[in-house]
Parts: sequence; C-alpha cells; structure tokens
Amino acid sequence: IRLLTLLPSASPSRPIRVFLQWYPISSTPSYTAVSYCWGSPVFTHTISVNNDKINITRSAYTALQALRSPFRPRTIWLDALCIDQASTADQDCQIPLMPQIYANAAEVTVWLGPSKTAALATALVDRLFLVNRLSQSAGTRFGYDVDVDAARALKRMLRREWFRRAWV
Repeated sequence: IRLLTLLPSASPSRPIRVFLQWYPISSTPSYTAVSYCWGSPVFTHTISVNNDKINITRSAYTALQALRSPFRPRTIWLDALCIDQASTADQDCQIPLMPQIYANAAEVTVWLGPSKTAALATALVDRLFLVNRLSQSAGTRFGYDVDVDAARALKRMLRREWFRRAWV
C-alpha cells in the first residue's frame, strides 16, 4: 500500500508537503487511516507530493491541514492520495484492501470537516461517556445537565455528511 508522510509545520498557512511511499501491507510502519467524505470532486488546492505539485480537493486538503503536526512527521493513509485516482487498475487492486488497511492502522481518524463548534460537541460526548462509565461502575444511573449550546453543537456534528453516507 502507499502511505503518506505528512511533514510538520507550526504554521497552518504553510504549504502542505507529503512524501508518498510504497509498503508491503504486511510490514507497514505505524500509521493513521483517515475516514472522511470526499465532498466536491473539484480540485481546489495544491500540495507538494514527493516534491511535485499536485491538485487535490478541498476536503482532502482540510483533512491534511487538521492532521498536520506542528512538530513531527505523521504517517497517514488517505485514499484520495494513497490510491491512484487516475488508474482503474490501481483502484481495482487497492479498494478491496481497504478493510485490511483500516484494520491494520494504529488509529483511524474520522475527519468531519472544519467546524467552529466541534470542540464543544466532542467535549459533551466525552462528558456523557464519563457519566455513563461512572453509572455502570457505581451500579446506578447518574444524571447530567447538558449545556444547550453543547447539545446544539452535537446535533450539528451528527448531521454531517459522514454520518449519512452508506459505506461499502
């Protein structure tokens, strides 16, 4: 499979640079697989891949921006770049490997897209999870007063396209 090494940058406005490299699926380095919605197929952004400029979609670009560390390279699998989209032969070979690619990943990150309220929504999910765990370990049910803004943020997050997609 192909994996990307996403080079770090402390500045979000710096150009995105990646190196794309082949690995046998049985001996990859630790990597993050990214699950996201492609969105519009229009190429709107340019990045550097192995020191060549290529155009990618807004969705892939914002995912790379969000995943880029300010301090260290990060190894990721992102289908838009790790599968040759111009090659039917490559797609025919790589797409059947996707369940194994996700299963072998050290972590899978779901990129829902940019959001001003995502932190509020994920903080609510974390709190609800904690309340549930405490309830289970105590053998009782605890209540939790949910902040209205956090509930709205979670509702908006759950309406994102990723949650409506039929995954095959």
